[in-house]
Amino acid sequence: MNRTPHTEARSGTIGGNAVNSVETVTTTGNTAAQNTISDIPYSGGAQFIYFKITQANEDGSPDRAWTAPIWFDVSQAQPPGSPPPSTEDASKFVASKNSLVYHVSSDCRSAKAIKESNRITGAAAKQGRTPHQGCPIP
Repeated sequence: MNRTPHTEARSGTIGGNAVNSVETVTTTGNTAAQNTISDIPYSGGAQFIYFKITQANEDGSPDRAWTAPIWFDVSQAQPPGSPPPSTEDASKFVASKNSLVYHVSSDCRSAKAIKESNRITGAAAKQGRTPHQGCPIP
């Protein structure tokens, strides 16, 4: 029997409007040839995509199968090769304008020894400096 399966990509977002059909690919005949569905646009937020596959069975009525959804959330995505996002609280950084080291906490014994006139705080304390090893030292 000659089959003609249809693969339909569907996409939506949580709390968004109805699910949309993004693209459909049809294969004619019994074949192991691969087809590609590409360029599915990211619409923002927590988007999902799933596939609906339909083909006629022996008596001509449609058989259907759906895949599990695949979830996307750009807020968690990182470009390939980029460092993981920092969880440091830059507001606690301390450095001396005369040093190449910064401290992650003003509670560090070495940070407490920095004269007020030389003290740099916040994100500026980190710029061009390396972290103090073992900081904070009690």
